[in-house]
Formats: sequence, C-alpha cells, structure tokens
Amino acid sequence: MNSGSRVIGAIILAVGIAASGHYIGNGIKFFRNFDRSVEVKGLAEQNVKSDLATWSINFSVSGGDLKALYQQVSLNQKTVSQFLASNGFAAKDIQLGTISVNDNWANQYGNPNAKLPHYQISNSVSVTTSNVDLVAKVSQNAGELVNQGVIVTNNSISYFYNNLNSIKAGMLDSATQNAKSAAETFAKNTQSQVGKIKSASQGVFTISSPDGSNVGDTSNLNKKVRVVTSIQFFLN
Repeated sequence: MNSGSRVIGAIILAVGIAASGHYIGNGIKFFRNFDRSVEVKGLAEQNVKSDLATWSINFSVSGGDLKALYQQVSLNQKTVSQFLASNGFAAKDIQLGTISVNDNWANQYGNPNAKLPHYQISNSVSVTTSNVDLVAKVSQNAGELVNQGVIVTNNSISYFYNNLNSIKAGMLDSATQNAKSAAETFAKNTQSQVGKIKSASQGVFTISSPDGSNVGDTSNLNKKVRVVTSIQFFLN
C-alpha cells in the first residue's frame, strides 16, 4: 500500500471514530435525560356525609318468673318497634333481634349470697336505613322508651359511607395535580422541567372521622375520605 492510500485510510478511520463517538455521546446523554426523574406524593382529601346508618337498641328485663319475663321482653320489643315506626322508619328497615336468657343463679363463680334476680332476658331491635338524618334526629328522643318502661341497656349507632366509587376518579385526579405541583417545585429548584409521568401507584382510600384521627370511624355522621398517591415524573 502506497503512502497516499495509507493517508486516505487513516482519514476514513478517524472520521469513523469521530462519528461513532458522536452517536455514543448522544446516546449516553439521551439515556441520562431519560433516566432523570423525581418521585413525589400527592394528597387528596374530601369531606363526605354518611349514606347508611345502623341503629341498635338493646333492652333487658330480670326477675324470677321466666314466663312473665318472656311476656315483658316481647312487649318491650313491640314498644321499641312501634316507637321507630311512629317516627318515620319503614317497616322493611326494622329488624327484630333474638331473645337471650341468662340464669344468674347457675353461674358457679357468682356470689351465692348476692341478691341477684334469677333470670335476665335480653333482646334488641335495630334499624338499617339510608335516611341518616332521621336516625340522627330520632335517636335524640330515645329517652321516651324509658318513660314507657323499657330498660335500654345499649343504644348504639354506626354510620357508614358506601358511595366511594362515585368520588374516586375526581380524588385521584386531585392527588395527581397535587403531586405535579410538588414535582414542579422540585424542578424549579434544580433548573429542570417536569415531563410526563414515568410511573404511578395508587394509595389506599381511607375513611375517617372529620378530623382524620380515627380511620374506620363509624360514630360520626360526617367523615373525611383521604388518598395518597406516589408518582414519578420525568425531568427534562
């Protein structure tokens, strides 16, 4: 090979190496830009009102005549049912409990000298309804049952929110926007721009008391729904 050919070959090789370096360099640069991302949390909260309530009224009678006690507890059950019906609750929403009999004297660990009644019979009436406002209102007048001779041993209300699916989409959108705002703040401090979403994971929706302190709360009519999402954004 003459010297001219060698020079031409060297030039071609140099150009090839330079071109190769150019594309490799661009490839690394693209990879690094592609890999630049930030992960942030997005929060969304919404106050809601319960859409279902269960009100349970427990009562009992005690004494020595089992037959008379049974008649009395049955009368009490009727009294409670009529009280609920007269205050606007539908018959289909009222459920009658089952009678429970306790023989106090059969308790081997009890004090035989204690003057306990021989029997105690308990029963209950409950109402389950979507009319939560009616439950909240009428439950304030439960003392009327005592005036009618019903010994109420437990008077408990549980409120639930079951319409979560109707607000999920809107809350996830709000959580995403909240996360993007956090990402934009980070990007501004690093002289970057927020790009598309790289990955996202939805947190668990929680239903709590209005102040958010009691997750799974059933005692409050009003509640707070909360969701936290984790989102990775590309940075340009």
